[in-house]
Amino acid sequence: MSTKCLSEPLLLDLKVDRSSQIVLNDLRVGEKGTVCLVPEVELLSALGIRVGKRVQVMARSIAGGPILVRVDRRTVAIDRTIASQIMLRSEGHDDT
Repeated sequence: MSTKCLSEPLLLDLKVDRSSQIVLNDLRVGEKGTVCLVPEVELLSALGIRVGKRVQVMARSIAGGPILVRVDRRTVAIDRTIASQIMLRSEGHDDT
């Protein structure tokens, strides 16, 4: 089974499992994913949010505030509007 993300609907590949794709904004606290599509926001790369990076949601602010995401060995805050544009391959919840 292929584990790549689809970045455009026109790149339809019937071998891709779309059920494992999710936007960062939809992950719950503790869930992990691997980044496969990021918007063109220069700051994301500086924060470590790049294609192929593994991320984990650490906390979600109330009232539409930022999402705290663990990437590498640091925690960064991502605005929910931007988080809704970051596509991940879901890896589920961290049970450790």
